[in-house]
This record gives sequence, structure tokens and C-alpha cells, in this order.
Amino acid sequence: MLSTIALLLFPTGMALAASSDVLTMKISNKLVLAITAAFFIIALAVQLPLQLLGMHVMCALAVLCGGFALFALGWIGGGDAKLAAATALWLGFCADCPLSCLFGAVWRGAHLDDSRTASLAAHANLHSLCLARTSS
Repeated sequence: MLSTIALLLFPTGMALAASSDVLTMKISNKLVLAITAAFFIIALAVQLPLQLLGMHVMCALAVLCGGFALFALGWIGGGDAKLAAATALWLGFCADCPLSCLFGAVWRGAHLDDSRTASLAAHANLHSLCLARTSS
């Protein structure tokens, strides 16, 4: 039962964030906090080891720092940066998770406003970096 709930919480939260972002171009802080809180509740319920929990938190902090750097440059929105961090919290240091989250956020921003050459340049740079990491 708990595993079913855990498997449904994260995708449901992401679907709500995606629909909210598409319809209003905003991602609610309450939704990001709910996704984050759900991770900690599930982690406690399944007795996730403290060391592994710390690795998930470190991954989320790394993505949050990178996301806010991209936000400061105007390449992505603040909600995208926070949602990428909440996503990284759930996924941890899996196969290029931080890079994938940032790449996806920049890709979204670059394609919403094609007139912003800085966003397109960031998209191209992250895309080439992603390809380089996967080929090695």
C-alpha cells in the first residue's frame, strides 16, 4: 500500500506542476513544498537510511543552486528552479539527474521565447555538455 502511494505522489505532483505551468506560466510554491514534504514523509515511512537521505538533500541543494544561478541570468523562472530541486530530491544522484533537471528547465525556457538568444545559447551549451557526458 505504501509503495503504491509513494509511486503515485511524485508523478501526480509533477503532473499538477506541469499543468499549472502550461496554463498559468506559474508553479505554486505550495505545490513545490507539498512535493518536497511528500518525499520526507515517504522517506521516514520506509526508513530511508540517514546517509542516503543526506545524499538526496545534497543533490537537491546542488540543483537549487544551479537553478537559481540560471534564474539570476534570466534563463529560467524561479518556479522552474524550485521544481527542479524538488525533482532532484526525489531522484537523488541518479544518472545525471542534476544535469538533466537543469537541461530540461533551460530547454523549456528556450523554447517558450525563441527571441531570447541568451536562452538559446544556454540550451545549446547544456545540450552539448549533456551529449559529451553521455558519450564518455
